[in-house]
Amino acid sequence: MEKKKVSIYIEADYSGSPKAGTGKYGYVLEYIDSEGRENTKEVFGGYSNTTKHRTFLHATIDALGHLKADPCEVYLLLDCPYVAESYRHRSMLDWQAAGWIKNGRDWKPVANSDLWEKTVDFVKTHEISAFRENDNKYRSWLQTMLRTGEIKIKTKTDREE
Repeated sequence: MEKKKVSIYIEADYSGSPKAGTGKYGYVLEYIDSEGRENTKEVFGGYSNTTKHRTFLHATIDALGHLKADPCEVYLLLDCPYVAESYRHRSMLDWQAAGWIKNGRDWKPVANSDLWEKTVDFVKTHEISAFRENDNKYRSWLQTMLRTGEIKIKTKTDREE
């Protein structure tokens, strides 16, 4: 059986201080259904008291959470090198195996490990190809929606979920 192909286009908007601002995200999930029709799903969300990287991580976790248990071939397109590279190299699997400690000269804890931990099952189930993409067919629309649309922002710290 051929894996379902899914494309996820993610945009994020962040304002405030680098360590405690407001992050909003939007994404479009594209897939072909069992009858061969193209479908799209648009979702928006956000958090206060968060960071830019955490905003992108929340967006990917939210988007990948829409996938069914059947393995999919996923194309993740977003303008965040940190998140794209980590998915591309499946770094979260190495971090998990090392007890969420980054191997290196300083052996530091992995930043955002609480969110990266939520990505492990997705990476084990689906074939995820992530690309740093700063221009795609939905970018302009997503950016406009993030700036002008009514987006529900979760007001408690994103670390309190």
